[in-house]
Amino acid sequence: MIENKKSKIIALAEEEEINNALEEAGDDLNLLNSVGIHFVKQKNLVGQSFFKRAIELDPKDAVTHYNLGILLADTGRTAEAEVEYREATELYLKLAPAHGNLGNLLKDTGRTEEAEAEYGKAIELYLKLVAVHNNLGILLSDTGRTEEAEMEYRKATELDQKDASAHYNLGILLADTGRTAEAEVEYRKAIELNPKHAPAHNNLGILLSDTGRTEEAEMEYRKAIELGPKATVIQYNLGLLLSNTKRPEEAEAEFRKALKTDPSNEKVYYNLGKLLFEQGYSEHARKELQKAIEIEPAYVPAQKLLRDIEITEKKSLPRRISDVLAEEAEGPPKKGKFGVNWSYTILHVPFCIALAFVIVELFISHQLLYSGKIGPESFERLVFRLLAILALLVIYHDAISRFKSK
Repeated sequence: MIENKKSKIIALAEEEEINNALEEAGDDLNLLNSVGIHFVKQKNLVGQSFFKRAIELDPKDAVTHYNLGILLADTGRTAEAEVEYREATELYLKLAPAHGNLGNLLKDTGRTEEAEAEYGKAIELYLKLVAVHNNLGILLSDTGRTEEAEMEYRKATELDQKDASAHYNLGILLADTGRTAEAEVEYRKAIELNPKHAPAHNNLGILLSDTGRTEEAEMEYRKAIELGPKATVIQYNLGLLLSNTKRPEEAEAEFRKALKTDPSNEKVYYNLGKLLFEQGYSEHARKELQKAIEIEPAYVPAQKLLRDIEITEKKSLPRRISDVLAEEAEGPPKKGKFGVNWSYTILHVPFCIALAFVIVELFISHQLLYSGKIGPESFERLVFRLLAILALLVIYHDAISRFKSK
């Protein structure tokens, strides 16, 4: 009977008939709170009407203030949420979850000292609040107190061995302090407890990639994307891995997917531009780098690479004007069955014949000199002629080498 009445009230509220819904609930505090909690789970501000009605009936009900605080915090009304949490803790000093949630709110608004104090009160009142130990660990880690943070994370994992988030956060801390083997254990434990923990798969992928285990890393990234297909950071990380393992087409595809979900990420534009430049697509690379700079004008890597592209193009400009256009029209020199550039090879034939002639002539002249058939003066004149021919051959060789480099 009560459930039917509750369903009717919820239906009226969802149809925006709040007054009728409140009239139906009457003065039943438990029913008002129950309906309000229904909307807390949906993060729907409709629920505040029921909590406020309950507070009118009993202003000293700490739990109602606490529940209203949760709803306000979850819907972004932090100032009002803080008022309700503080009211709840004043009405019932031992309401540990209210201190914990107030700590979360203060931490998220940058008031770390106050937040730490509230976490401390919550733990003092009830030592086994796993979430509070975990959140205090995050606060301590963010403020550089890694040893204390590690203690809090480990305390959370001891209190609840099935809490994936504590293992995940501990993994982050261990990875950041260079303890990669321990971090891997914690990430894998988080995934074991919650196989759908996309951030744990992503961070494990980063760790594996950094330690050279690229195949395993790719598997973790792809699993993370499967769990959260709109995760720009994960697609970006996979793109980097594919780029570093010389798979440019796949890397480009991942970078472009990342930009579809977050078109304002300058790092993705930069790395896409870098990839395109490395593949020889300077003009396309320039466009991507310019987008990165439009988003973040002070982004130095994009500025530097854009300058490098311009310098490279300026250096190649004379040749591009005189030769490249013709070459692009004609295509590259044709190669034979075995990949030989025959036009270049044929030009080498006269050079090889002439060089062989010089070597043979020197050998014969040397033999004639020793046999006495020619005098030293004749030999010297012959050597000078051969040296002149050799100089011409050097010039000729340089010319055909330039031909090949085009």
